[in-house]
Amino acid sequence: AQAAASQAAQMLELNGNSLRLQTKTQCASFFKLHVPAGVAEAGICVQATSSSRSRFKLLHFDTSGQLLHQEDSHSSELQRGATEATMFFTPFDRYVYDKSATPKGMMKEDDTPPVFHQLDSFTPSRYRMLEDGDHLFGIFGDNFFRSTAVVLRATKCHPRVVGTLEEKERALATKKKELADFEYEYQEALEAFKKASTRLEKETATVDTLLKERSELYNAYAFGGGDAAAKGEPSAKR
Repeated sequence: AQAAASQAAQMLELNGNSLRLQTKTQCASFFKLHVPAGVAEAGICVQATSSSRSRFKLLHFDTSGQLLHQEDSHSSELQRGATEATMFFTPFDRYVYDKSATPKGMMKEDDTPPVFHQLDSFTPSRYRMLEDGDHLFGIFGDNFFRSTAVVLRATKCHPRVVGTLEEKERALATKKKELADFEYEYQEALEAFKKASTRLEKETATVDTLLKERSELYNAYAFGGGDAAAKGEPSAKR
């Protein structure tokens, strides 16, 4: 199966022209990418885009034909009305982030601030730098009633961005750990605030009651008890 798929696969040029691929419903089409020696050191990006908003899976296989990686299509951030799937093969430890995941704090039944769980889906990527040579990829059509049409591109990433991007990945990974620690502190402070708020309401009610009772007692003291209050005579202010 691996040999047949490889033979039928079209060649996608690195940093070359895009390749158009059409796949039948619930079927896969294959393409190959050749990585010259030393080119992968800066990182490689493989992207599939569908302007017709097709549902599909971008697949990457090892040399024995076993599936290594899979990316489901999602709404494109750069091309309105399109879907895309992207694979980054980087020389540094990369993380993946699922923007579609709903942070716990955004749920109505939870009063935790969203920032504490905004990075829950920020997890280490399984992708590694591609080795030199040929690599087999595929597109699996996930549409129910029509074929899937995608445009494929493979680019060598810009090396000048690598250092800064790696710093951002590390900074977000560190921030995720810091927020986990801070959430515990926040919850303790929030619990203390709730207790203080409850006590404040109680103390306010107590003071109001004591002042009211004091005023009634002075009224009784000045005008002879409850008779004065019953006649609507003004309370004495003390």
